[in-house]
Amino acid sequence: MMTKISRDDHRPIRGFRPALLGDLGSRWAFASICFVTLWSVLELFWEFDARSNYEEIAALLLSKIILFGLAALALRGRTGARHVFLVVCLLSVIAIVWEIPREYGHSHNFALLSGIECLGKSIAFISLLFVCIRQKNKAMIANP
Repeated sequence: MMTKISRDDHRPIRGFRPALLGDLGSRWAFASICFVTLWSVLELFWEFDARSNYEEIAALLLSKIILFGLAALALRGRTGARHVFLVVCLLSVIAIVWEIPREYGHSHNFALLSGIECLGKSIAFISLLFVCIRQKNKAMIANP
């Protein structure tokens, strides 16, 4: 006998069941986390240059691997990964937003790319923050 699926339950999609597909805020968090990870792949083309040495390339690739791991764990619903991803997005936005005017003086295209990254990480931070707050409130209601 089939039971109705409640709003919080989801059928697995080919073995992957994102934990962030409950309501609209969760969908925003899911989409923004995916955008941030895809954008980090796209911006690799602009981060490498002919003068990059092996240490810089290794550090850049390691940071991308860590970001992908955090994003995957956050999408699977790991609370610790969500919190670390929040901090990474916040620190990244703080670092980028101060450099956009200086970057605009050198290259309008790079400033635009940084602005898109900053906007994506800001949306990821805000939407994921709301998901974490809502999750905390649900836990407090369930366990008084």
